[in-house]
Amino acid sequence: MTKTILGSIFALGLAGMAFAGGHESANEGADLAKVESCIKCHEMMGMSLKGSGADAIAAQIKGFASPDSRHDPVMPGASDADIAEVARLLNERG
Repeated sequence: MTKTILGSIFALGLAGMAFAGGHESANEGADLAKVESCIKCHEMMGMSLKGSGADAIAAQIKGFASPDSRHDPVMPGASDADIAEVARLLNERG
């Protein structure tokens, strides 16, 4: 049940986000807006990601796509660059 609830929260939070490849026109303000739902959910669960390490967070995000993962996928279809930027922001702020 927890997986279903978390999956719903992530799906709702990510529904309006578009993760396009590349960062030529991206800026931190836009990227921070993308991760607000992640930060809010993690705060509600008492599981801040701040200071966890951007590389570790990125690895977790990628690992959630594995069929062996017990966690619903987060950021499906996101490029490695998008995942790295979101992980950096979550490490700094979230």
